[in-house]
Amino acid sequence: MTAPTRAIAPILLEDYRKITVDRHGETDFFTTPQIKQCIKKVRTIRVHETIQVDKDISVKCYYAGHVLGAGMFLVKVGNQSVLYTGDYNMTPDRHLGCAWVDRCNPTVLISESTYATTIRDSKRCRERDFLKKVYNVVEAGGKVLIPVFCFGQSSGTLYSC
Repeated sequence: MTAPTRAIAPILLEDYRKITVDRHGETDFFTTPQIKQCIKKVRTIRVHETIQVDKDISVKCYYAGHVLGAGMFLVKVGNQSVLYTGDYNMTPDRHLGCAWVDRCNPTVLISESTYATTIRDSKRCRERDFLKKVYNVVEAGGKVLIPVFCFGQSSGTLYSC
């Protein structure tokens, strides 16, 4: 886990725990002390750092370009390898660069694929349309409330305004 992810993980886990336990009544769930104990055991890894777990196993972290702290991880075991990533972004924007990984040929690739078959307008077009809508509402004397789906998108939204 990267250092930025380690910093935000306890907050996200605690929010998830509160929603699941307090709002939905789940009783068999992790506790706040368990979150703290878990985070104490986390070893962080820097982007482009390789950790040699033992003589046959290594882990290398790459920049995913998705949200602050997002990483892709190449795990090598002997002559086999797995490249694991959640979301990644191949287009740089105002606050994050694009994903970067060494040329590699992993045995297995595991990746997030929520929008794998979606073709979207360019980021520039989406931002322009968004800003036009905000401008029109404000110009007409209205107020704009912008709900943000995930914590990483709030930074991008602020930069486009």
